Amino acid sequence: MSHPNFPVSPANLSATCTGTDCVCACTIYEGEDAMSCNNELIGDFLLEGIQIARAGVPNLDVHMEIDASNKLHVTARDTATGACSSCSLPATLHAVAA
Repeated sequence: MSHPNFPVSPANLSATCTGTDCVCACTIYEGEDAMSCNNELIGDFLLEGIQIARAGVPNLDVHMEIDASNKLHVTARDTATGACSSCSLPATLHAVAA
């Protein structure tokens, strides 16, 4: 498998699991298994200030970017309130698969 061109920046749209969430814990795993428990936790952060609504209603835009220095940047944003939080992980904590 060849390395992608840098920077790489995929995005996902996620939602909450319960109707009482006003904070979302964003966890970042490295690995290829479909189950997160079989992958390595490499970082986490909280997204606070999301709109309280029924489960699945808040839309959270999660954006990941690997820059030219191989640093991973993850940002989560509530599309309704604009609340945003992020974290950056040095290249030593993650690796691009060869």
